[in-house]
Amino acid sequence: MNGVDAVARGVQLRVQAALGAPDTSGKRPFVVFGHAKRHTVSMTKKDNHDAYIAAAPEQFRAMLGQLRAQLSRALPDAEEVMKYDMPGFQIEETIIAGYAVFSKQCGLYVDPGAIAAHADEIASLQLKATKTGVTFSVSKPITDELVEKLAISSRSKKGL
Repeated sequence: MNGVDAVARGVQLRVQAALGAPDTSGKRPFVVFGHAKRHTVSMTKKDNHDAYIAAAPEQFRAMLGQLRAQLSRALPDAEEVMKYDMPGFQIEETIIAGYAVFSKQCGLYVDPGAIAAHADEIASLQLKATKTGVTFSVSKPITDELVEKLAISSRSKKGL
């Protein structure tokens, strides 16, 4: 057993001991040194949009309130829901848009087709986009116009 294996084996034994699980496998340890806390905000489960925004880091609360209001205007017949511990807007059991807060940024999540349809505008604002979301921050905010376009486009792409 080399030095790295010995250290990894020691870590595995300490974890197993802490969990009360004896090592009976005899196999080489597989230890993952993860980064699960990388960009998350420690928030307990919230029941509604108000509670979610109130628990967000202070620098994002006004931005999230504005985002919520803009989504409400763009999707007037949508119901505010909490799904997957995220606030969202739902029509006929279909999530049209959702948002989340992290330690350094916020995200707006919509249909992939909406992101693709507005990719040029997202890029012109120097915002980061994934297949289903756009991230933004206090220093790089998302515009009300883009929020409205993404929400309406997401609804359209979902056939509602």
